[in-house]
Amino acid sequence: IAYGISMTNFGTSMSSTTFQSNTFDIDSGSSYAAGIDLDNSGSLMSSNTFQSNTFDIDSTGSYAYGIYLFNAGASNTNTFYNETINTTSTASASDFRAYGIYLYNLDSSIISSIIVNATAESALASDIYLTNGASNNVFSNSTLLGKNWSVYVPIGGGTGNIFTNVSYSEEEFIDSGADLTRKWYYQSHVNDTNKNNVSNAN
Repeated sequence: IAYGISMTNFGTSMSSTTFQSNTFDIDSGSSYAAGIDLDNSGSLMSSNTFQSNTFDIDSTGSYAYGIYLFNAGASNTNTFYNETINTTSTASASDFRAYGIYLYNLDSSIISSIIVNATAESALASDIYLTNGASNNVFSNSTLLGKNWSVYVPIGGGTGNIFTNVSYSEEEFIDSGADLTRKWYYQSHVNDTNKNNVSNAN
């Protein structure tokens, strides 16, 4: 097993920690690999910040995660900004082996300006994976480059998740009991019949 950072909490909360400007370059061989792995069994995961980190995570025979967050309690206001995440697993399997960002029961996070590429040539991969009630998370201004699933939300994976101005290279999968809303910015230019700008319309 290979980690860049691994933290486990059995106390009251896992909160107000900043992970910033790190480079995680991990080749775990046949073992599990994760850039950042946080496991919270306490009552709260809140106000953690992940900013300007770079991840290159490779596993030849197991799971590869960029950021893995497991939360058993309440959560809010965890922030991800300007992250570059590349994960690759060459394991042969019928299920998932590579994840960019994996959120388990993590709610109300703010994720913006990220670039994610999760790849598994002989298994499944997802740039963003939301599971076990990960809800009301807001993604914006980001690019998902993986070649399998851009976003995957299994049964009961979460509701109220919003993706605004997020580009996909592949498809999304949203199972029953889950939902996801995609939005795009739109800019228009309004003229009158004489081609003059309309006041307060542009």
